[in-house]
Amino acid sequence: MLRRLNVLQRLLGSLVRAQVSGNVPERDAECILYVLPRPALTDLAVLCASAKHRGLPAPEALSAADGDLRQFEFLSQNVGWFLRRSLMHRYPQGLKRAHQLAREGRSVKLVPVSVFWSRSPHHEMSFMKILMSERWTATTRLRRFFQIFLNRKLVHLVFAPAIDLSHLVDVSANPHRELRRTARLLRVIFKNQKLALLGPELSLKRRALSNVLAHPEVRRAIERDSVASGHRLTQSQRRARRLLHGIVSDFSPVTLRWVYGLVAWCWRRAKVTFSIHGLETTRSCAQTANLVYLPCHQSHLDYIVLSFLLYEQGLALPHIASGDNLNLPVLGRRLRQCGAFYIRRSFRDDDLYRNVITQYIRLILLRGHSVEFFLEGSRSRSGFLMPPRLGMLQVTLGAAQAPPARPLALIPVRYSFERMLDGETLAHELTGASKQRESWPDLFRGFFRMRSGLGRIGISFGEPFVIDHPSQHQIPELAMEVLARINQKSLATASHLLALALLGAPRRRLERNVLESQMALYIEWLNVEEFISLETDAEASIAACERQGLVEFETFAGVELANSTQKGDRLLPWHRNNALHALAFPALLALLAVSAPLEETPAVHVLDLWNLVAKELHLPKFNRRTYRKWLNELRKRNLIQNQGGAYHGASYEGRRLRLLARLLVPTLERHLLLLETAQDAPNSQPYTRDALVAESLRRSAHLSEVLSEPLTRDCARLSVYALLGTHALTEHPDGIRCHARAARLKATIAESLPEESVGMLLRE
Repeated sequence: MLRRLNVLQRLLGSLVRAQVSGNVPERDAECILYVLPRPALTDLAVLCASAKHRGLPAPEALSAADGDLRQFEFLSQNVGWFLRRSLMHRYPQGLKRAHQLAREGRSVKLVPVSVFWSRSPHHEMSFMKILMSERWTATTRLRRFFQIFLNRKLVHLVFAPAIDLSHLVDVSANPHRELRRTARLLRVIFKNQKLALLGPELSLKRRALSNVLAHPEVRRAIERDSVASGHRLTQSQRRARRLLHGIVSDFSPVTLRWVYGLVAWCWRRAKVTFSIHGLETTRSCAQTANLVYLPCHQSHLDYIVLSFLLYEQGLALPHIASGDNLNLPVLGRRLRQCGAFYIRRSFRDDDLYRNVITQYIRLILLRGHSVEFFLEGSRSRSGFLMPPRLGMLQVTLGAAQAPPARPLALIPVRYSFERMLDGETLAHELTGASKQRESWPDLFRGFFRMRSGLGRIGISFGEPFVIDHPSQHQIPELAMEVLARINQKSLATASHLLALALLGAPRRRLERNVLESQMALYIEWLNVEEFISLETDAEASIAACERQGLVEFETFAGVELANSTQKGDRLLPWHRNNALHALAFPALLALLAVSAPLEETPAVHVLDLWNLVAKELHLPKFNRRTYRKWLNELRKRNLIQNQGGAYHGASYEGRRLRLLARLLVPTLERHLLLLETAQDAPNSQPYTRDALVAESLRRSAHLSEVLSEPLTRDCARLSVYALLGTHALTEHPDGIRCHARAARLKATIAESLPEESVGMLLRE
């Protein structure tokens, strides 16, 4: 071995220039023992060559008294097929001899040394160097051969602080126990050195297949499944393994770096500009807690945008809970290697599946990794935040209770897209078309749509919700708080501003100067609040929307008019709903001021309407300070009179107030239609949720000329959720019934809406 070491030392001495870091040893001890984590002669040769080149104490130059201590030792041995695993079946002889000398009173120091043949893969640009980058798994001899030539300038030699055995070894203690403690300390040191340079081991697949299936809860669930199904225990065990194989992610640094380069190229081609807000708070939370990212779900770009920005900003990538509909051939494997793990849409009735997914998430959190899932469950077709689905949140909190438990930090994330990549698909589904399963042709169509540009993409990280004791929190209240924090940090793009200003106009047609002034007003209001407008100039925002084909201009009688295009008619309602919560309170006051002066409006009417709107839009409860602030703001802008009433309808101020007021008209019309439909149900057979939605859709088809906008299935479901949340409707085992306060709420909505639409809605 010494002859081969000398040959390698001469060869690598001329090729390799290692970067030395850490605590370099000095000649201040009688005996020094270099300890390397794995048996690799190339690592030892690099250590000898670098020590000789830099004038450091080299292993071959050191000699212990009486020559009875070798100058280097390997902590583990390579075992298994192709020697791919490094294990310590027995304690090295050099370590035993060092302990013996220390017990005799000799000064012996152990110097842990790690040799890394590259940096973490995400720092590399060359694809071949990425393939040959350092990994957590053992390296084969063939791979090391290529590493010597490709990564010879990227070698890192890391010295740990020397361990003085005379201070560590207790002469009166059991020698075998002292040896075991020293070996454990060395393993921890080597792991921390690797962790510092490479980051945590991303892939948990190998650990999951053994740890999860061996967990007592999973074993009991397998036994229950065997009894319930009547199958043999081995069959249930095989089923649990198949379920776990279908779930687990398999992070690959090489795939991550390759996908990062591909996505970066796509962003450049699509002319994307990112605006990031609130990331520093998330970065600080990552030091002390396990992060659980809870973004809103608007597009298939959501998880791509978040993972790309986290990777670019140097934060650990999360394990992403994805629907099994994305597990396409080839693509599903690549997504797994980028952190996706696949789950079913519903697993409430499958006890074995629930236990497997719970213990898998427990393993993710136990290893210090972050998790990402969508609280809404599926993409929002309407633009609103949809009601929460509590299954994954309950599973995550249950997994976090297992010791050793770290605090959880729930990170709300909000996206804002100037142009939706799959907006046409969502608009098609809103017309009543069934949801199409994802496929490769859809992926190619989306890729070619990106060529026309995606514009500005905003991503906002909300205030983290830190949980020290998961068992002390109620799941529904916690989910509502997260959705509220998602909406508190919204970003408005040019498409949002145009939709808020233009959709309130009759026939979606407005003079250009009025449109610009209304958009400028909304920009100013958004920047005053906690919300953020990504655009600062109304004219530039209109130009951006004109390039997207959402609005067009024509001149009539010397006046330039803005008209919503056919594409705008399909997409602008989605953008308005996506930002409606930012102007919900002033829009409600404007709507009430149009029907009667605010001073004459009963406070209970304002409270009832706001509770309904706030429940649907996930906003805070009614606050008098907020009421007075917006009332003064409307007066300051000369939109209402001092008595709280509206100006004459034909006046400039009156028109601007009505543009603001009409933002909530479709929402209140929808609630009134749902209340009327639920009240008309026979007492002996009330509607279920699905039946109430279906009947409301049937009625809305007859009122298409009266309603401001067609009723969609997602919006109808959202109305049922809001009406149940404000107790205007109550759900019983036999169906949904109207509460006593439903009549008062109907009257309040009817008083605030235009008379012509109210009459038709109530007559129907």
